[in-house]
Amino acid sequence: MFASYKFDSVRYHFQKIFKSMGRTAQAGRSGPTLHSLRHFFALSIITRWYETGEDTQSKLPILSTFLGHVESRDTYWYLSACPSLMLAATQRLESSQGVPQ
Repeated sequence: MFASYKFDSVRYHFQKIFKSMGRTAQAGRSGPTLHSLRHFFALSIITRWYETGEDTQSKLPILSTFLGHVESRDTYWYLSACPSLMLAATQRLESSQGVPQ
């Protein structure tokens, strides 16, 4: 019960901040949620790792832990959910195997 109360409080303040920025949800769509912010964060981090040539494979377990994922596969989902990340992963794999681009 306490965890639910904390989440409700965080969600309330998140929505309040969003509205204070003068932003409103588009017609027929809900505004941003904490969950969408979490997805944006994860995708941004992974994208930055690919863009800067980081060893993404070794860093994904760290991101998994940060996101609270019990299984690393839950974090790997982000790679397939975002076409640009899937392309970057494919290009890196092909490059490491000597496949011309």
